[in-house]
Amino acid sequence: MMHENFCSTRPDIKVSLEVYRKVVRNDLNISFAHLGNEECEQCEYFKRHNRLDHQEESCEICQNYNMQHKPRYIESRKEYNEDREKAKTDTEVIYYSVDLQKMIMLPRMDQFKTAIFCPRLIAFNESFVPLGPATKDNKPYAVLWNESVAGRSQEDIISTFKAFLNIKRDQKNIVLWLDNCSAQNKNWSLLCFMVQIVNSTDILAESITLKYFEPGHTFMSADSFHHQVEQSLTKKGKVYDFDDFVECVGNANKRKNIVKVMNVDDFIAYEDLSSQHKLRKNNPRVYLTNIMAVRVERGLFKLKYKFNHADQYKSEPLDFL
Repeated sequence: MMHENFCSTRPDIKVSLEVYRKVVRNDLNISFAHLGNEECEQCEYFKRHNRLDHQEESCEICQNYNMQHKPRYIESRKEYNEDREKAKTDTEVIYYSVDLQKMIMLPRMDQFKTAIFCPRLIAFNESFVPLGPATKDNKPYAVLWNESVAGRSQEDIISTFKAFLNIKRDQKNIVLWLDNCSAQNKNWSLLCFMVQIVNSTDILAESITLKYFEPGHTFMSADSFHHQVEQSLTKKGKVYDFDDFVECVGNANKRKNIVKVMNVDDFIAYEDLSSQHKLRKNNPRVYLTNIMAVRVERGLFKLKYKFNHADQYKSEPLDFL
């Protein structure tokens, strides 16, 4: 698809698919990654539903898809691509995507039947990956831990955000792209933490912006990094323990990354301090599920938010504390 687009937009340059992939991978340091079997459930449901004989104008499912889901995933992808271009030249803002890699079961030795059926340790990798090319100052930041230290509750995930923001404490403006997982990335506890840390002396940030993908259309730079981690694990062959896993993550992306191994005292039980009374008083009430972007700013203990990436932030920030 990328090769076809290049050929159509630059007909004056003749290049084969093999040469194109070689230049993109080796010279531009861009990895080709696949999502595997992950697809959008809403899109699949719409496709199967749309085969039925019905009037689209009067169909609620068709209207919801065409008026809400489709425009939102197109807008979010457009906004993400624009931020990816900004990341190449913008020196005032850093742009990262954030995602938790699928659980890693250790030891990872599928060659041995005993290892498959024995109790295994679950390892976690919360990755903060720049949208643009990795540079000296902006590299993938992998936060690693295992279930003997903590789980993957929203409080545990918030602790990884704190670790990342601490290492970027001198950065004035930060933009983070996230998927729509409410248990990890879209909850009041995380937003309370963001308001607290941007108004603290722990970091120098003037603003932190969280941007969300539409569910089912969440491919981001963090997924490419996770693909590289999987390649590193495959190359290792036998991953005996957590230390081997840490080594594999460190070797990913040609070792151009930073690995943070979390200890027990790195995790903090952050609380949800939002006021349900204040949220109920909003007319109409603001629901997190409808929000596509939020921004917290130093000196402001409210949330700037918007329901579509193409819109401006609402004139009245959300008072939720």
